[in-house]
Order: sequence, then structure tokens, then C-alpha cells
Amino acid sequence: MKRDLVTRLIEEINKEAHKNASKQVSNGQLIRLPEVLNILGISKPTFYRRMKSGKYPRPVFPSDRTAAWYRSDIEAIVQGLRDAG
Repeated sequence: MKRDLVTRLIEEINKEAHKNASKQVSNGQLIRLPEVLNILGISKPTFYRRMKSGKYPRPVFPSDRTAAWYRSDIEAIVQGLRDAG
């Protein structure tokens, strides 16, 4: 039951992240992967596996070679996990 709730929450966050990808960088604070991993407390392979499965949002690309995530999306994942657990 908890897992279903968390999965639905993460999928909703992922949908919002895709909508947010078209925002300008100035509209939201972007963070790089090391900070994302630190906030979530998980490894890089775990993060990418969950991103690939659609549980975590995909990055936005503020420049050609820079991947980043909206801080608000990552904090929403953390809050969802707190609420569920």
C-alpha cells in the first residue's frame, strides 16, 4: 500500500518535471547530480535506475553538456517519502 502511494507520487512528480523542463532556468533553482544524490541519500546507479523506470524526474539541460534537476522536484520526492513513511 505504501509502495503504491510512493510510486504514484513519484510518477506525478515525474510528469510535472517534464512540464517544467520547458521553463527558463531563472524560474527554478537547478541542482547538479552530486547534490541530488546527497539530498536523496542514494547512489548514482540507484538514482539512474529509478530515473529510467520513471520514478524520478529526468534532468533538464541548461547548456549542451550540463544536466541538472529542479530542486523543488527533488525536495518533493523527499517530502513524499516522509509523508508515506
